[in-house]
Amino acid sequence: MLSSEETKRRMEAARKLRGLSQAELGELFEADDLGKMDPQQIERGRMLLRGARLVAACKHLRVPERWFTAEDVDEIVGLTPTDETALAKQVAAEVVAAMEALREAH
Repeated sequence: MLSSEETKRRMEAARKLRGLSQAELGELFEADDLGKMDPQQIERGRMLLRGARLVAACKHLRVPERWFTAEDVDEIVGLTPTDETALAKQVAAEVVAAMEALREAH
């Protein structure tokens, strides 16, 4: 489970990425029979993001549930250690190729 601070940070970040104010998100929550002030309370750390509130936040902010539950950011974006190794090898190969091209040019 994420810390209260991290939950608040992710809630605010997702809301801002969607261009929503707390009041606008509150109206969407209210349409789902939740409290209009819930998003504000969650961002202030006064209310836990669980159950129906978690479902509503994910729906209205268009983020997967793991946005609010995954401890590791790599897990959110689906990056595994194997992916990291493959990416590092690809970047390294591209750097080597660029260096060789520079040597040949001079």
